[in-house]
Amino acid sequence: AGLRWAVAGRSAEKLNALKEECGGLPEVVVADSSDVDAVTAMVKDTKVVVSFAGPFARYSTSVVKACAEAGTDYCDITGETDWAREMIATYDDVARGTGARIVHFCGHDCVPWDLMVLMMSKKLKEGNAEESLEHVDMYDDIKSQASGGTIETFMGAMYGPESAKRKQQLLSYDPLLKCGDAKSENVVKANNVGGIEFGSGSAPHRTHFVMAAVNANAIKRSNALLGYSKKLTYCEGIAHEGAMGAIGAGVGLGFFGLG
Repeated sequence: AGLRWAVAGRSAEKLNALKEECGGLPEVVVADSSDVDAVTAMVKDTKVVVSFAGPFARYSTSVVKACAEAGTDYCDITGETDWAREMIATYDDVARGTGARIVHFCGHDCVPWDLMVLMMSKKLKEGNAEESLEHVDMYDDIKSQASGGTIETFMGAMYGPESAKRKQQLLSYDPLLKCGDAKSENVVKANNVGGIEFGSGSAPHRTHFVMAAVNANAIKRSNALLGYSKKLTYCEGIAHEGAMGAIGAGVGLGFFGLG
């Protein structure tokens, strides 16, 4: 009741078609991310911006900047860790000054894993508040495929305008560890499955999961802010019941240079 929302983008025609698909409910805002004035006007006219348009390094920097400066909350579904680091290093202080909450990694990358680690920590502390999560193993049972945006992000990082952008060392430490004005003492070490890991006992076999590093970085960011573990080791891989399935998956990953 009383909720107002809008769909935004650069094509009025496509936005109006989407509006019709949604039963005419959302308003339409035409704003190209390269148009600073349009983006600024958009974020000043709302409380929260949710960005689904990747590659985010190409399309969403101006939106994060405008939200941080205007005090408008922002979240996205990016898995682009280097870009998220850049946004934290550049705009975290600005956002804290205006009260804007800038939250990355809010899609399939990386909410299920991020929340599971948080809930495991909470469960562990139920018996003893002094307990601290030290090691997490994830055995993924997942069927998914890369979206067009994910493929474009991958290609852009290799051959697009993002590939030519020189990375800047904006902080003396990993921006994912930034907590307030300082580096958090709560750290996460990623020890993800690199190729094929044969399980012992009843444990399933595991192979490399291409998004495991992104999930680990999201957990690193959450732990830096929430402080549920001083030193956490995180290990993730795709689970396989049979050795042949794991070997087949590992060979396939190796063929594409991902294992």
